[in-house]
Amino acid sequence: MVVLGGDHIYKMNYAAMLADHVAKGRECTVACIEVPRDEARAFGVMAVNEQWQITDFVEKPADPPCVPGSTDRSLASMGIYIFNAKYLYAELAHDMADPASSHDFGKDVIPRAVRTGNAAAHPFALSCVGTTPDGTPYWRDVGTIDSYWDANIDLTATEPQLNLYDTHWPIWTHQAQLAPAKFVHNEPGRRGMAIESLVSGGSIISGSVLRSVLFSAVRVHSYASVEWSVLLPGAQPGYLENFVQSIFDVLEGFAGKALVLGGDGRYFNDHAIQTIMRMAAANDFVHVLVVADAHVDLATLGTTMLGSTSVEVIDSVADHAALMAMPTSAAVDRVAQALDIPRHETSKGWKFFGNLLDAGRITLCGEESAGAGSDHVREEDGLRAVLFWLIVLAVRGESVEAIVRDHWRHFGRNYDSRHDYEAVDSAAAKALMAQLAAALPTQPGRRIGEATVASADESAYTDPVDGSVSSGRGTRIGFTGGSRIVFRVGHRHQGRNAACLPRRLPGRRQPPRHRDAGRTGQFDCRGRNSGRHPAAHLAHSAHRDHLNPLPPLCP
Repeated sequence: MVVLGGDHIYKMNYAAMLADHVAKGRECTVACIEVPRDEARAFGVMAVNEQWQITDFVEKPADPPCVPGSTDRSLASMGIYIFNAKYLYAELAHDMADPASSHDFGKDVIPRAVRTGNAAAHPFALSCVGTTPDGTPYWRDVGTIDSYWDANIDLTATEPQLNLYDTHWPIWTHQAQLAPAKFVHNEPGRRGMAIESLVSGGSIISGSVLRSVLFSAVRVHSYASVEWSVLLPGAQPGYLENFVQSIFDVLEGFAGKALVLGGDGRYFNDHAIQTIMRMAAANDFVHVLVVADAHVDLATLGTTMLGSTSVEVIDSVADHAALMAMPTSAAVDRVAQALDIPRHETSKGWKFFGNLLDAGRITLCGEESAGAGSDHVREEDGLRAVLFWLIVLAVRGESVEAIVRDHWRHFGRNYDSRHDYEAVDSAAAKALMAQLAAALPTQPGRRIGEATVASADESAYTDPVDGSVSSGRGTRIGFTGGSRIVFRVGHRHQGRNAACLPRRLPGRRQPPRHRDAGRTGQFDCRGRNSGRHPAAHLAHSAHRDHLNPLPPLCP
């Protein structure tokens, strides 16, 4: 019985190995090949005597034994075995009954055959078909992505280690019935061509290909360049280029203007941004604004030139942080506290959420809406919120209304409202905030209408993962019953004279028997309240809203 591995590439006459197995008279024969001792740590390694009986077998040893007479070569198992059938059946039954076995040929079955003197080695040189140009037998283990790539790229050499064109010992495999490969276009920069490459049937090439292997039905689009690559069936390099160019093609009047590129450099985003920047320069954008850690030298802030296009690398976290405040709603906090689940009150922003998710500190990121993200799905609102609710509905077996009303009865109801004022006089806004900060120490215990101030401070967040401190998150005033107001001043990029003063109003909480059990306010007013300076209006409205009673809920 012949047992073969599925992640090796070689050409062998199994009949020659079978004859050697019969001649040696052992129950088991293992094909072997000499490899450099440093590489032998990745294989099962054997020691043999003069009759090629295997005297020792170790799976992936740290200190591989050497071939007799050599200090730098070892005998590696090729993962090709021949057994006498009766012996193999008995060994497999024995192995299945052994609770200490890992049920692996290399770790259990072969070592047991070695210990009982039933294993022989078969040198691959006796049965290999064809050799490499230097005369050595060809065998590759392609169990890793790197080794798979190496073996494929080797085929593009003028004299490859493995000869695919040997008509005396052809390689038989399934071939889909596809049209021949086609190379199209003959224009400067848009010429279908392939050099030192293998291109399979069904492929259409209108870009350039160099030293690559293209499987069946691959598309290399115009202006795309493929080098030192292995493209699996149906791959379409150049998709990004075509997608971006299609966007540029429908734009009007962008020549001489700026392009802003987002992304944080993860998941090949940095490669995409580098391509898009080159395309932007070719399409006559005069300036590109891109976040750090995404090309050019994206790790270095500042401006560089890409041809005639200037590229400015900015710190997206720093620019974004000034617009981020602390979380608004305390609804998640109350549920977590009731269920005794660890919780973290972070500053808003994926930099902070991501650190906790990656460190395994949290599995749910609540933000203002349930299910904004989790440790396996990084989706802001949208899809994750839908999945979140589908899971809740499936587990609870109740309607959305029943679940929500039950939640209100147990934990109360939160409201979020927010006012944002843009084009505010910065000096006036900062003066207002300075006066508010100076009054903070005297606020706790103060009565404002029916509300009592419980706390007043300047918010800051210390990241428990990396220890970084984010200050200036806003001025926070908390009230008994769970309500709070948040004031802060932000800025906009490019130094425009703008200030934002969002106000957050978590209102008082009533007993669970009432429908209205809590309120959190967050008002969005983009400076459209005419007739009064926005900063003054904000101060007035904050005072006014706390004096007025909360509106009743609709039935």
